[in-house]
Amino acid sequence: MSPLDGVIGLAEWAGRDTAYNLGFIPEDKLAWKPAETAKSVVEVTNEIIYVLNGMVDVIKGGAWPEPDPTKAVSDLADLQEGVKQATANYIAALKTLTPEDLDKEATLPFGTFPMARFATFALAELLHHRGQIVYVQSLLGDAESHMLMD
Repeated sequence: MSPLDGVIGLAEWAGRDTAYNLGFIPEDKLAWKPAETAKSVVEVTNEIIYVLNGMVDVIKGGAWPEPDPTKAVSDLADLQEGVKQATANYIAALKTLTPEDLDKEATLPFGTFPMARFATFALAELLHHRGQIVYVQSLLGDAESHMLMD
């Protein structure tokens, strides 16, 4: 059993659930912002994809990537697929980590962290942004919970 099994299981669910919940945002509201300084669902989702893919780069021994605006997507199907694929890539990278790897350090532009802690950052990011997407649903009048229960 890997020390990251719980993280992996939650990431699997959170990725699927986030992609699923994107489907409850009307396509004409994907770029809508509840305030001028807020992020749209498109921006939030692209951040999820960027962070998860950046985690993979660092877990594989590379550097944290610079954002590449040309990789941003805005179509609902592309956003959903992007979350699913980035989550799958993140999980695959987590599964490569050995207990010895977890003692190593990961260096990022904002600090150096033990890999055991760093490896969980993307999950926190995914869950955080999932909540933002669900909140936008409520702002748009959807009062139902669409949480996947499997």
